[in-house]
Amino acid sequence: MFVSLFCTLRSSISNGQEVKKWRPAGADRGFTFLTYNLTIAYHRTNLLARYGRWSASENGGALESLGFKEGYRVDVDVPDSTWAQAANFHNILIFNTGHW
Repeated sequence: MFVSLFCTLRSSISNGQEVKKWRPAGADRGFTFLTYNLTIAYHRTNLLARYGRWSASENGGALESLGFKEGYRVDVDVPDSTWAQAANFHNILIFNTGHW
């Protein structure tokens, strides 16, 4: 979808110098279309939520009582750091979950 959007925008301008390629913080790639004062950026992340390794604690808990010693923790109410700051410098965010 990103490439289709880029190609559509790129075909609408006459001079290739009007497009600046850049890499915004946390994004894989980005382009600014000077004619339209528009920037598009591509952010990739495995999950929208924060996740990481989990290990059993010495105090014990619900998971430890079931015999779990380690695994992965997913916090669905906390965004992943790879895209969490994107809202600070983008006006519109489009979530593409086509691979899921």
